[in-house]
Amino acid sequence: MKSRFDCLVESILLVPSPAIFLYPVSVSEKGTVMQIGVYGSGYLATVMSACLADLGTPVTCFDTDADAILALAQGAVPFYEKNLAEIIRRRKSLAVK
Repeated sequence: MKSRFDCLVESILLVPSPAIFLYPVSVSEKGTVMQIGVYGSGYLATVMSACLADLGTPVTCFDTDADAILALAQGAVPFYEKNLAEIIRRRKSLAVK
C-alpha cells in the first residue's frame, strides 16, 4: 500500500517544473505545521526556494535529478543570480543541526 507521500510525489511528477506544494510536517494542539516543497532544481525553482527560505519558511526541494539536489545541498549553484549562492549557503548552514 502506498503512503500519502508516495501518492503526492507521483502526482507532482505529472506537473510541469517548478511546482510548489504544501504538506503537513507535524500536528499538535497548536495546529498543523506546514512546509513548502518545491519540485524542480532549475533556475526558477532554486531562486524561489532560496527566497522563501530566506524569509524563514521551511522549504524542501525535490527533483528527479539527484545530482542536482546534492550539488545544491553542497552549496554549488550552477547559475548566477545576484546573492543567490550566499543565500543558499546561509540558509543551508541554519538548517544543518
